[in-house]
Amino acid sequence: MLDKPMLAVLDNNDRLQCLTDEYFDSCLHTFLQGTAAFFTCSVLQTAEIAQYFKVGNKLSFVSNEVSYHFDITKMSKNEKLVTIQADSLTLELRNEFASEYKASKAMTFKQYLDVFLFAGDNPLVMGINEVSDKSLQAEWTGDSDSVLARLFSLANKFDAEIEFETVLNKHWGLDKVRLNVYRAHSDKYQGIGRKRTDIIMEYGNNVETVEYEENIDDLKTAILPIGTDGLLIGNVVIDEKDKNGNQLFLSIKTDNYIRAVQSRDRFRSKMGSFDGYIAKRWSYETTNENVLAGQALAELKKLCEPKVTVTIKGYEYLGIGDTVLVQNTAYVPTLNLSARISEQEIYFDDPSKNASTFTNVEILKSQVDQSLLDRVNALIEQTKPYTLSLMSDNGVTFKNSEGETTLSAIVYNGTQVITPDVTVRWYKDDVWVKTGYSLEVKASDINDKAVYKAIVIDTNGKERATQDVTVFNVDETMEIVVKSSNGLLFKNGVIQTTLNAIVYRGKNDITALLDANQFKWTKVLSDGTPDEDWNSRHAGGTKSITVTASDIYRRATFNCEIVEI
Repeated sequence: MLDKPMLAVLDNNDRLQCLTDEYFDSCLHTFLQGTAAFFTCSVLQTAEIAQYFKVGNKLSFVSNEVSYHFDITKMSKNEKLVTIQADSLTLELRNEFASEYKASKAMTFKQYLDVFLFAGDNPLVMGINEVSDKSLQAEWTGDSDSVLARLFSLANKFDAEIEFETVLNKHWGLDKVRLNVYRAHSDKYQGIGRKRTDIIMEYGNNVETVEYEENIDDLKTAILPIGTDGLLIGNVVIDEKDKNGNQLFLSIKTDNYIRAVQSRDRFRSKMGSFDGYIAKRWSYETTNENVLAGQALAELKKLCEPKVTVTIKGYEYLGIGDTVLVQNTAYVPTLNLSARISEQEIYFDDPSKNASTFTNVEILKSQVDQSLLDRVNALIEQTKPYTLSLMSDNGVTFKNSEGETTLSAIVYNGTQVITPDVTVRWYKDDVWVKTGYSLEVKASDINDKAVYKAIVIDTNGKERATQDVTVFNVDETMEIVVKSSNGLLFKNGVIQTTLNAIVYRGKNDITALLDANQFKWTKVLSDGTPDEDWNSRHAGGTKSITVTASDIYRRATFNCEIVEI
């Protein structure tokens, strides 16, 4: 059970008005898309804090180490209660419109983000970007999209999921919103959240019921892909078979269709003359026929199977996007599912009402023993020690902002190198900079020193190892400090002093490393002209000189510089 968090109420300028736990009937509703959320609660109408619960003010709190920041968008009151609803993400993202835009060339996700967020005081900053190596040319027409809708559309075009990570300042106000971009959830990538092999949702325990439904209302067994300017796939051949060598998907030259052969045999159409196929015209913006064919095949694989709807009534506190195993032994045979959290309702005052909504449901092989064995094996795998070594090809100390080095991560499971099988995220002073197995570091990017940290993430999205290294940028500019043994003011012409030159490189005293004849002393008279006679007599070089009152008429300036030998 989650503890009820302390609630901060802020004015429309994000200034703290009060901290309270005197609220009730609260519900935190979170969503997978963008990790958005809204929050509802009530306070007594007669309470002193009720004056702050009004539209335009803001709320923030921290629950289970996740920070939330909301705008109060709705308020109602009666003689007893003030009830509010607050929505996450900034008003600018939700309400500001995005103009139509057509890219003149292929652009990265970050470049599009810079275009869409160029105006206004927007707190959004780029965080993790797992599609940084991808670029595409895209177009948006019309101006009815909000900036938020535009960002979701952008993520869809990059086959990605976006997460808005709230960062609060020390006064409970909004510091920034970090936009993290993950590859979309698939068999290969987790996307937002983690694969939780440590938890099973079990009927009779944390699952009340599982309802299963199939329908073929929208089923299609062939697809005709159409790209930009009427592009077709007549030159593309697809020949995909199952493990027994039977045809699954097929396209032949000049045909332009992709066919789901086995699905046609299961759900054969008796109308028309298209060999029993049920075809769909499908559009996708691309000028590359191979890309068009690949995207169409992925779409057909979704369309050619019955649509399965699984409703799971149960609750286990999980992070948005987390994937878990669901098991219902009341089915014959036992129903085993993999499901992903898409929504959660959390009632801090009445946890019995907590509820979860699942998506990306996949039916697993219904063998109880194998399911349990897989769980045990997964838990064993999780306990295996991972070690991480960081290597540098040019050291970790730079001088005078010159040079560069490449940090490389080598990940071991026991004695076996498994680097290609994991994800490595790099951080500079705790700020994400890159996902990859190596990182280029330039001296010019470092002020004094920086701590670079690598974190290893396994295929389940779990952090398995971390290591950091400090990279230094040493300023080796020489500085000369002249100290006097007897002050700088002579009286009555009877005092002398010794001027000693001390040479520093950065913070280090290197005077002893220099030869005496590298020191050149000069004297400048009070009228600003050099004292040539004195200068010639002291041209031999020494680390210190003796100055008498007779050397000075009213005032003189003595300079020391280092010369090459």
